[in-house]
Amino acid sequence: MFTLPIENGISAVMEQAVRVPLKFEKLTLSENWCSAEERERELVFDGEKLICSQYYGRWNDDKEREEFLEKRVTLTKSDYESLCELFGRIGMREWLGKSYSNSDVLDGEGFNLSLTENGKRYWSGGSNSWPEGYNEFIKRLEAIFD
Repeated sequence: MFTLPIENGISAVMEQAVRVPLKFEKLTLSENWCSAEERERELVFDGEKLICSQYYGRWNDDKEREEFLEKRVTLTKSDYESLCELFGRIGMREWLGKSYSNSDVLDGEGFNLSLTENGKRYWSGGSNSWPEGYNEFIKRLEAIFD
């Protein structure tokens, strides 16, 4: 356990709170472009292993989505814990419940993030704008499927 000097106040405590590992049961990221196609990455932790699926195309429901499966990878519990640490370090918890947009850019790129933590589902999304740390998040997800 660590202690913070009192002069750092509540903001320092809150900063530490959002940087702890973000343990999740399920994470789904959909990225879309003006081409009307989307890429979806889904990570599901079953307590022992992390099942990672990547889809690309356009579908209407989960059954149809399986036809667009590009790749499925199974990672270890250790890999899962490493991801949780990264998600905490980049401040992903701060993204949840927020929407990001930039009306000055109209290229049609966007994202939707759904995350289940302790049985509760959270959401974040954006259009032509992304939260701080998003590029590091994407690079790590891409590395899973390379």
